[in-house]
Amino acid sequence: MLFSPCQLQGINQLVHASLLVLILTAASVLSDGSNQAQHRLRKLQQKEEPHGQSEDLEDVLRQQTHGDTESTIRFAKSLADRHFSAHGAKWPSPEFVQAVEAATMETEMPKAAYLHSRNMEAADDSGMHRRVVLMAMANDVAFNHTIPTFLASLANVTVSSAGINSEGTQATTTSLADHLVIACSSSSAASMCRKHGLGPRCVVDVDMALGTQSLPFHSIGFNMIGFAKIKYILNALSLGRDVIFLDTDIVVFQNFVPYVLSLNIDMGAAIEKCRVIDDHHNYGGLHSMAGMPMFNIGVTYFRSIPRVVRCVYNWLFDMWVEVNSRPRIWDQDVFRKVMFHCTRNYGASLHAFSTRRFNSHCYKECGCAYSDQDVVTKLGQPMRTVRLPPGSTSCAPNMMRPWLLMHFPCSGESNRKGAAMSKYLTMYHSQLHAQRVAAALHQEWNGAHGEE
Repeated sequence: MLFSPCQLQGINQLVHASLLVLILTAASVLSDGSNQAQHRLRKLQQKEEPHGQSEDLEDVLRQQTHGDTESTIRFAKSLADRHFSAHGAKWPSPEFVQAVEAATMETEMPKAAYLHSRNMEAADDSGMHRRVVLMAMANDVAFNHTIPTFLASLANVTVSSAGINSEGTQATTTSLADHLVIACSSSSAASMCRKHGLGPRCVVDVDMALGTQSLPFHSIGFNMIGFAKIKYILNALSLGRDVIFLDTDIVVFQNFVPYVLSLNIDMGAAIEKCRVIDDHHNYGGLHSMAGMPMFNIGVTYFRSIPRVVRCVYNWLFDMWVEVNSRPRIWDQDVFRKVMFHCTRNYGASLHAFSTRRFNSHCYKECGCAYSDQDVVTKLGQPMRTVRLPPGSTSCAPNMMRPWLLMHFPCSGESNRKGAAMSKYLTMYHSQLHAQRVAAALHQEWNGAHGEE
């Protein structure tokens, strides 16, 4: 069949038009994911001001994320986006910078630990001097239940730090509470923070969106906490400070900073369950994620060096990408996954803190106990937790003596956590004080009777 020149021209135009429609349709489909990200960035560019909080927000924050419905995903993304600007993670506010500077602890890592560390950072002594800041975040309900005991336990622990003056280096004595920055989710929370004496180290960040109530496990608000936490860690690291981040449902018994620094590690975290841990074992650079323990990031340490900053930024970015389809995203799960890849690519070290030193109420009653020989022969194996002695309401002093702190993630909502924290802080100090008094009386009696 032959076509006239006019017919051929019409057919060519029709074919070209059809191909153009196909190409545009394919391009539209392929760019959907990119367009979503660009749309979120455009919204960020248009809306830089922090959002207020309302009763409606309080209700939504406490909702469980059962089913990844479109509305749930949309709301989760909006909460995540509060921590980003058009250029990435939001810059630290002037108040945050001032708080970090005020809280900085100038300290020296023990030289013996530095020289014998399995993770040498440099050949000279430049890595021995550290600038450390403790960080936490809280809303109103935390100040009503857990914060008072948390802060009291930190204030009980005195530390000596290297204060720099015009004549050189001079030791100064402070408490751990003096080196804590608290990011507060509301002006009312910040007011309560200042009443505890933290002054400029109380920083308001309404982008945190924690509300004023307790957030149930895996509620929308609970899952969004991680974005704020990682942002604070990243910003403090970028200011040149090592960061020890603490959940506020923690009781501190002794100065844990020398222990953490003596490991000379890039990153460290507590452990979810009672297992045999060698705190000198590096979990960075493994060939399989199966070899990594289940970390609990209620207590974490990050050293302010380039590879760690990159790891933390990727942790935050991965959260932001995944929330597009996972409103149940959890910073603790993503931490393990991202750090597996980041430590392999950058050679960063990642260690687990000793379960004998960093206790957890999840271990039940009197903590996690194992011998040094177990560390050699049973590394990573689960251990039975220590129960209360028969007929006793207190753990044995020799069991409590190694404890540096105790975390209470398995103790229910904030009011129950606060009661458990107070109980263990009183138990620890009363039992060990009684034992010290008895030892002093025994020594005095021996001296009076000429015995050794």
